[in-house]
Amino acid sequence: MARRGKAAIVDIKIRMREPLRAKVEAAAKENSVSMNAEMVSRLERTFQRQDTADRFLRDFMEISYGPKLGAMLEAIGHTLDAVGIHANIATTNEQDEFYWRAGWIKNPYAFEQAVKAANAVLETFRPPGRIVAPLQTAVESERRLPLSEILDALRGRGRTPESRKWAKVIREQFADN
Repeated sequence: MARRGKAAIVDIKIRMREPLRAKVEAAAKENSVSMNAEMVSRLERTFQRQDTADRFLRDFMEISYGPKLGAMLEAIGHTLDAVGIHANIATTNEQDEFYWRAGWIKNPYAFEQAVKAANAVLETFRPPGRIVAPLQTAVESERRLPLSEILDALRGRGRTPESRKWAKVIREQFADN
């Protein structure tokens, strides 16, 4: 192990398939650097991009929903993804990472496990105290609940232009291509 400044430089053996090695070699030649320098540079950039993406997501969630709900949504999203992927692998034995990430949403068992996990996360955020339902007047009880409008919009039957607009984007993301 060689030492430069405060950070140690270590030798690492890496195995990769030939097509990837050829791409690294071509990129190194194009950038006039060694293959090692090209790989280190690309690896460092992935960590920088991930850090930037994480900061952007947290800022976006906080601006959109406030710090507490933003953090709660991040925890739920992380849980859905982790549990869904794990349950999908358990039921399919699929080895393709892309399939793990995309496949759980279409796998009924994996989806159910992810929902249960998300509910468990929500329960960890539940405030203490007794649940007391509000008293409703006749007029208030006739009003549609926000959930009804949200579900109708997601089903393509939103009553307001705003709900139809945001729900259309979400439905398009779930459309089978």
